[in-house]
Amino acid sequence: MKAHRADPVVSSRRCAVIKTRVIPGMFLVPIVTCAMLAAPPCALGQVTSNQSGADGGNGGSYPFLGGDGDAGGSGSTATVSNSSAINTSGTAITGRSNGGDGGNGGDGVGVPVPIPIPPFVLPTAGFGGDAGNAGNGGLVNITNSGSLNTTGSYHHGILAESNAGDGGDGGDSIIILGLYGEAGDGGQGGTGGTVTASNTGTITTNGTGAQGIFGQSLGGTGGDGGDAGGIGVVAVGGAGAGTGPGGSVTVTNTGSINTAGTLSHGIFSQSVGGFAGDGGGAGGLFAFGGSGESAGNGAAVAVTNSGSITTQNNNSLGIFAQTVGGGGGSGGWSGGLISLGGSGDAGGDGSSVTVANTAGGDIETSGIESTGIFSQSIGGGGGHGGDAVSLGLNVSVAVGGSAGGGGTGGAVNVNSNLNLNTAGSTNITTHGDRSHGFQAQSIGGGGGNGGFGIAGSVGIGFSASVGIGGSGGGGGGAGNVVARHKGTIITEGADAKGVFAQSVGGGGGNGGFSIAVAGSDIAAVAVSVGGTGGSGGNAGAVDVSTQTNITTQGHFAHSIQAQSVGGGGGNGGFSVSVAAGGTFGGSVGIGGSGSGGGVADSVSVT
Repeated sequence: MKAHRADPVVSSRRCAVIKTRVIPGMFLVPIVTCAMLAAPPCALGQVTSNQSGADGGNGGSYPFLGGDGDAGGSGSTATVSNSSAINTSGTAITGRSNGGDGGNGGDGVGVPVPIPIPPFVLPTAGFGGDAGNAGNGGLVNITNSGSLNTTGSYHHGILAESNAGDGGDGGDSIIILGLYGEAGDGGQGGTGGTVTASNTGTITTNGTGAQGIFGQSLGGTGGDGGDAGGIGVVAVGGAGAGTGPGGSVTVTNTGSINTAGTLSHGIFSQSVGGFAGDGGGAGGLFAFGGSGESAGNGAAVAVTNSGSITTQNNNSLGIFAQTVGGGGGSGGWSGGLISLGGSGDAGGDGSSVTVANTAGGDIETSGIESTGIFSQSIGGGGGHGGDAVSLGLNVSVAVGGSAGGGGTGGAVNVNSNLNLNTAGSTNITTHGDRSHGFQAQSIGGGGGNGGFGIAGSVGIGFSASVGIGGSGGGGGGAGNVVARHKGTIITEGADAKGVFAQSVGGGGGNGGFSIAVAGSDIAAVAVSVGGTGGSGGNAGAVDVSTQTNITTQGHFAHSIQAQSVGGGGGNGGFSVSVAAGGTFGGSVGIGGSGSGGGVADSVSVT
């Protein structure tokens, strides 16, 4: 279970020592030892505001109809303002407003009902309960003008997060000699809230994974549809649920940030759209897999820095700014005499990323893979189509589900509004391998793959099988990338570029393969058609302009690398068709067609 409450802990007394301790299952508890000394006021504990919603309850499992899950609660506004010095073995300032998870749906069991006349049992139906929707994250706003010093792993200077809850999963349908079974649908994922963090003070972290400023907003995951199956005539998988976007994240720094541990960025800012739920599977005489749903978009991320940022260890970037669309839900599987796989749905779009590193914003990193400024927008991947398998007497049909397309990468702007003629200079220095001065990327999401279709039948007198592969999803387009810089960039490591700017379209998904096999003592027919591949996404324009002295010292370390690359098209699915009959056997096999790649756009370097 999530911890859903922690009251703000703030000390205004003159203290010799303040220790903070987390007691499992309880609130954040300050343990204070005070001596009323004639000393300046100090705040050596943590400042925390946790305004999160509670989880919803699960539905019960019953004969015939499962209970529905309850909705999760939404977070409320969390605001923290600090001007004191804080020295702690935990995170110095925490503002959190997370949504609660939705409850799961209960299972429904279709059991035969005894009756006093032949056939003495009455076939029935079973319906899984629908899941509860998730709660939304709330607004988080943190300002700091004090001096923050933290020790210990993953103990940040400032933690500001608004993460939505996850939708519950739909209940299963269990059929026991029944006519119909339908599983419950997944619950909707929540929406991440807006996050704002501002620092004018001094931040020092000393542990692994301890960011100077951590700002994040996540959309919740949509719940999966329940499965339907057993011994029955018709089975329908539950639909996966959609979800909400991540919220916007804005971080401003005019102070100084220093991190000493590995995986410890100066500023980490991220918005991620929720991942959609998958459709549930189905098994019956007639089986229909549930469909996936579309994913949430990432929201805008903006970082403004005019302060100094220093990181001292590996995998520790100066500024990390990223928005990511969630992955689309995949279709559910199916198995039966007539079998249709569920369809996948689209990935979410990445939004815009804006980084303004202005005069005074000097950045220095010492470790490997520690780029000065990393800015990126990524579209989410499309969901895969559900697979279908059919085995039957005389007749079998299997159709794989179609896939969803990839989301679009958004525009990425690093100092795009900078006037090179009037702006002040900034300096970026990196010392490690694969540590670029700055990197700006927009990447389209890849399309999902189509589901396969496998059909096989045998029969006396006649047999026919049809297998069809699902089509792949198209790749998402990438956005435009603009990068500006005035000052100096120095990189000392191998493969450490001064400026790396790139726009890449997403690749198309592959079509699903198909197999059809039929056998009979007299006549047999088999038809198999492979799925079509998805088209590649187009790339955006790349524009790099600098008034910069760029010095690179390592192997394969270009001063400027700028690229626009279209995504590759997906492959068609292969096809296999076999028919064996005592008098006649006919088979048709058609492979799926591939699709074209995406188009690149212009690249300008001045």
